[in-house]
Amino acid sequence: MEDSTKLLLAYWAVRGRAQAIRYFLEYLGLPYEEKRYQIEKWQEWFEQDKLSCTADFPNLPYLKDGDKIVTETEAIFIYLC
Repeated sequence: MEDSTKLLLAYWAVRGRAQAIRYFLEYLGLPYEEKRYQIEKWQEWFEQDKLSCTADFPNLPYLKDGDKIVTETEAIFIYLC
């Protein structure tokens, strides 16, 4: 992980797949921010952010660490380990 960078975790505004990642980030003591997409405002993800996402496979949840973007729950856990 890049030094002195706050991670960004993005997911829908529900617990779902990102909840275990939140627990893990807290356990590791890593500084992070969240972006929670509202279900009723799905266009923000599908019509804006997903199209501009630089990940190879843009999907939720995603973790942004500086210029790096990791998508998919299991891949995020592996990256954090």
